[in-house]
Amino acid sequence: MTTLNLQVGASSDDCRRYTETNQYGVEEATQFDTNSVITYVGHQDQFSRKYGGGQRFTNITIPKGATIVSASLTVRAYFSNSIDFVKTYIKGELAANAATFSTLADFNARTRTSAQVSHDNIPPWTADTDYTTPALLTI
Repeated sequence: MTTLNLQVGASSDDCRRYTETNQYGVEEATQFDTNSVITYVGHQDQFSRKYGGGQRFTNITIPKGATIVSASLTVRAYFSNSIDFVKTYIKGELAANAATFSTLADFNARTRTSAQVSHDNIPPWTADTDYTTPALLTI
C-alpha cells in the first residue's frame, strides 16, 4: 500500500473566499485571494461571513483502477479560537488535472463533485495544532 503525504506547492494552488451576509440573509460582498497564509472554513450562522476556499495538490499519479482505501485532510491552526459550532463541508473538483486558482469567477465556475463530507461542530482549536477532517473517501 502507498501512502501520500502532500502539501500545497504554490500560493496559486490554494485560495480563500468569504462572503458577507447581512441581517436579512442577502449576500453583500465577496472577497477572494490566493496570497493569504490563512484559509478559513465554514460559517457560524446564516448572518455571518461564510468562508471557503480550495487546495490543489499537484504531481499525484493514481493508476487507473486503483482503490483508495482512506483519505483525509490535515490542517494546522494558525491561531486559537474558542468557537465550537462552526459548520462546513468538503467537496472535490471533477478534473483530472485541476488548474491553479486565479479569480473568484474561475473558482466559482469549477465543477464540484456531488459527493461531499460534512465537517460540522468543529471544536475550539489551538494555534500550531494539527486537526484532521472526517474521512473523505466518498469524495
